[in-house]
Amino acid sequence: MKKNAPNPDGSYGNPDVAALKSYFKERLGLAGLDDDPKQVNRTAWNLLRRKVEGDDRPALTRLKEMIDAAAEDTFWADKMTSLLKFYDNFFRFQGMAKKKTQATTPPRPDDLPPSTFDAVYDAYLAKQELYAEHGVVWDTLKGGYVGKNH
Repeated sequence: MKKNAPNPDGSYGNPDVAALKSYFKERLGLAGLDDDPKQVNRTAWNLLRRKVEGDDRPALTRLKEMIDAAAEDTFWADKMTSLLKFYDNFFRFQGMAKKKTQATTPPRPDDLPPSTFDAVYDAYLAKQELYAEHGVVWDTLKGGYVGKNH
């Protein structure tokens, strides 16, 4: 492709850079970007080139998740006015996006398959029987087991 040849949609330059800039403006509700257009393009290109260890997804997909995380954060939503500011806080938004995508709540007993829950509960009952057999009981006031050797 020739350097100054237009893209299929009629625009010029790297299509991922254009998509990143437009998604950033659209998602954060900005009329335009604050910085010099050359600086904006350079920053967008640097963001797209930045590698994240252990993440093989396309850069644009990963950056869109990070922009979404910044847009949904109560502190950062109104402070993101430029791609340069986004670039400066790259690792912060990367962590926010990662937390958002990871499941942080442990499964509840109703979420476990019946066989798993039954096995865990049976192990708990067996442990309680073993403690009782040796004269060890849970003391709520002391917050621990009491009895022989405790």
